[in-house]
Formats: sequence, structure tokens, C-alpha cells
Amino acid sequence: MEVLLLTQAQCTFCDQAKVIIGDLAQEFGLRISAVDLDTPEGRQLGADSGMLFPPGLFLDGQLVFHGRISKRRLRRELERRGRARPEEAG
Repeated sequence: MEVLLLTQAQCTFCDQAKVIIGDLAQEFGLRISAVDLDTPEGRQLGADSGMLFPPGLFLDGQLVFHGRISKRRLRRELERRGRARPEEAG
């Protein structure tokens, strides 16, 4: 599963999100990348997705969370998406 974290410098919630994603990365086989909101790519991504404030967490290209990210909610979302994958259902 592709995870993109849209971050900003000096953002406590962004730092917390990095730790949470790192904790879950191996368990769920996550491929993680990050984009800074202060870059042209980051500004465009934030505007296109309607993200209100950082961090923004995208799963397979879809904005799923923004702001303070809950490890419990992220785990539930990853589990839900993992069960929904057809290649794992058989």
C-alpha cells in the first residue's frame, strides 16, 4: 500500500505522524514517501485534495486523514483496506 505524507517544517503533528506510520510500516507492508507542503508539488497536492492543514496522509492516492493522526484509526483503516483487496481474498 502506498502512503504519502504531506508535511510541513516545525509541525509537531507531522513529526508524530511520521512515528505512527513508521510503527505500522512493516506490519502492513507500507511504501512511504513524504512531500513538503512548502514545495510547488506539496501546495498543488494540498489544494487538489482539499487538505485543510498538515499533516495530510494519503493512502493509494486518496486523502484519508489530515491534522493529528490517530494510530488506532490509521490501523483500522489499513486493516479495512487490507481486507478489501481482492488478491488477498482467496
